[in-house]
Amino acid sequence: MINKKGKTKRDIALLTMVNKEGKFLLQHRSEHIERWPGYWGFFGGGIEEGETPEEGLRREIQEELGYKTEEHKLIIEQDFVGTSHWGKRYIYVGEYDDSQELVLCSESQDHGWFNLEELEKLKMHADDHKTIRKYKGKFL
Repeated sequence: MINKKGKTKRDIALLTMVNKEGKFLLQHRSEHIERWPGYWGFFGGGIEEGETPEEGLRREIQEELGYKTEEHKLIIEQDFVGTSHWGKRYIYVGEYDDSQELVLCSESQDHGWFNLEELEKLKMHADDHKTIRKYKGKFL
């Protein structure tokens, strides 16, 4: 669906995991990708037609990390307007299962675990920084 400003509707599902030390897992996006190259952010992406946000999340996390997420909860549902898309962001948090190996796809050049103070210093989209600041209690 395209709105009157020519932007396409695209809902997205995103995940961050928290490890036993209370650090957040974020991806360092590859330099060659279209959206936010070189930025740090949550894992996830577009929800495909016919998928629920949770189904989209599971598929995206499997594709991007080779990780099977089962234990996660929706903490934020918010509207967004991007440069070419608009829709809803569904942000989930889950406890990291360290029995699973993380395998990055080509969208990521790296990943890392960060505490809240370290997150503030990362090159992240302003909306992600705002989300973490506003909802940090829900993440922990």
